[in-house]
Amino acid sequence: MCGIVSIVRPAGLRDAERGSLLTAMRDALAHRGPDDATAEIVDGWAALAFRRLSIIDLEGARQPLHGETDDVLCVFNGEIYNFQDLRARLEALGHRFTTRGDGEVITHGYEQWGDAILDRLEGMFSFVLVDRRRARILAARDRAGIKPLFWTEIPGGLLLASELKALLLHPEVRRVASGPGLDLGLVRMHVPWPLTAFDGVYRLPPGAALSFDRASAAPLVRRFAPIAPAAPQRAPSVPPPALDASASSAPPDLLDRAEHEVHRAVARQMVADVPVGAFLSGGIDSTLLVTLMRRLSGEPLHTFSIGVDRADDDESEVARDTASRLGTIHHELRLDTLAFEDLAELPALYDEPFAETSALGVRALSRAAREHVKVVLTGDGGDEVFGGYDTYRMVAASALARRALPRSLADRLGKAALTALGRGAPDEHTRRALRLAALVGMDAPAAHRSLLSTLAWCEGAPALAATERLSELVAARAAGPLAAGAHAAPGARSPLSATLTEALRAALVADRLERLPGAMLTKVDIASMSASIEVRVPLLDDALVRFADALPVSALVSPGRGKLLTRRLLERLLPGGPAWHKKRGFALPIDAWIRSAHAPLEALFHAHRRVLRDLTRVDATAALDDLLRGSPRYSAPTAGMRLLWLATVALWSDRHRVTQRSDSADLDALVV
Repeated sequence: MCGIVSIVRPAGLRDAERGSLLTAMRDALAHRGPDDATAEIVDGWAALAFRRLSIIDLEGARQPLHGETDDVLCVFNGEIYNFQDLRARLEALGHRFTTRGDGEVITHGYEQWGDAILDRLEGMFSFVLVDRRRARILAARDRAGIKPLFWTEIPGGLLLASELKALLLHPEVRRVASGPGLDLGLVRMHVPWPLTAFDGVYRLPPGAALSFDRASAAPLVRRFAPIAPAAPQRAPSVPPPALDASASSAPPDLLDRAEHEVHRAVARQMVADVPVGAFLSGGIDSTLLVTLMRRLSGEPLHTFSIGVDRADDDESEVARDTASRLGTIHHELRLDTLAFEDLAELPALYDEPFAETSALGVRALSRAAREHVKVVLTGDGGDEVFGGYDTYRMVAASALARRALPRSLADRLGKAALTALGRGAPDEHTRRALRLAALVGMDAPAAHRSLLSTLAWCEGAPALAATERLSELVAARAAGPLAAGAHAAPGARSPLSATLTEALRAALVADRLERLPGAMLTKVDIASMSASIEVRVPLLDDALVRFADALPVSALVSPGRGKLLTRRLLERLLPGGPAWHKKRGFALPIDAWIRSAHAPLEALFHAHRRVLRDLTRVDATAALDDLLRGSPRYSAPTAGMRLLWLATVALWSDRHRVTQRSDSADLDALVV
């Protein structure tokens, strides 16, 4: 895990870009790579710079990496988990390697297969490669979007980096807010790819590559990995979904295959020349990983968890019991309160507004882990791959209801529920019931768009127009066969199994496509790397994801229970463990915190009232007043989070001196 920077200027790099500026941009990422720092100028027009966190081949594998000759050079961030297989193939073809590291397969693979190397790489990665013979740049990001890569055009050139803070040091990067980025952030509470909070600065999408030819001097972004999984061709026989599937069982052969695939993913992600630990939350995913890690390793295993005082959210006792059963060296932190001063750390970490407060917990946990290990495995991605969120159960239940009700009645019910949601629900139970009723009135693609949006708080604001447009674009590219049943003749009905499959696949794709890389993986990468810790996510292993995508959704989710397969697998591997526990997530009580400590937030909004209106078109002071008065319109759990988002916008605008907004971003052109 490392930090990478590249400056590309076809007419020739300027003096500072060869020296002091390049060094400053590289060293802005020192936290990502405290072990080594290098840079290389390629033929006077491209610069590659690198900060290293040494994980494999500690003394070798210095970057930039070279191929068989000096014609191909690369800086690389992440891990290639199938590097041993690729290396063996390339050696059989005559390639000679000079390191034991994993990244060298990128340069040799490019020499052998060209851009098709992207189809062969499995892992978490972002890289920038220079092909000297063709005077060409190739940059890429892994399929799941685990490792970030940001880029922007400057007059006569191109910049790329692992974090925004490196790009922002270049004097030609404009500090103007992206209007669509902030509008979308107000709904999502993070800025989704391909945008950032800065106009003209972009995230490379997951599974995408950027190419740049010196002659044409124009970047071209294309997708090398499909945006949605192919429909299963031949799937194992799985019992049909029941309202509560906890008592039913999966076929033994399916559990055997699942165990093999998860075991393989964990084994190849434990490869390192430094100590490896795990974040153990007490939930299903992290418990499953730690159970297999103990089987695979004869070394002492360090596990790390966070405890909170609120009984409804605290899984620390479960984590403690699991650690005791498995014999790990367990470390527990307590993190219960959110101080106003903590908010300023979010835009400082992420260099843009970001309202995932659990990032502060990830950073604290990473700092504690760094005292014992350099690599940790986490269960992130398990919910999106194996169907763990309550939303999926709601989609399953709504699909059954939509199938049972006359079409006209389902449509009227959905419209009435949407209207009621727009007025605001008095409590969480009512909101969930209305959301379920709204989903009953939607076909699968519409439900997909609804899941990408958020039905609360900012109806009528520009944010909804932006998020709806992005949702339509993503749905158009992602749905494909998912939309097959959407245009049937009036009154026509597809089989119940097809209805359920279509709805659940759309829900799983929606989360894997945007929120997972945009919020969850971004949160973990930046927060953990701020403590110089490499986080690996075995449940997003490429081979494991392909296995899960080939399963019928009834193996994953029922209207009464989610994550069926991994629950049953954990029950097999750790009887009496938390396999059938209710899902609980770590979240700070934002609304309660705002009500009890609103004075500094009120002062912040008052001082930034004009700039917030200019940047977001929202009156944050009025919104805070409504929440404090208990207005039903602001009763949704996300209302407090959106106020928190606005607070991070204000703090971000101060930190980066951003006072102007541009609406020039063309979503139609940017979504690939």
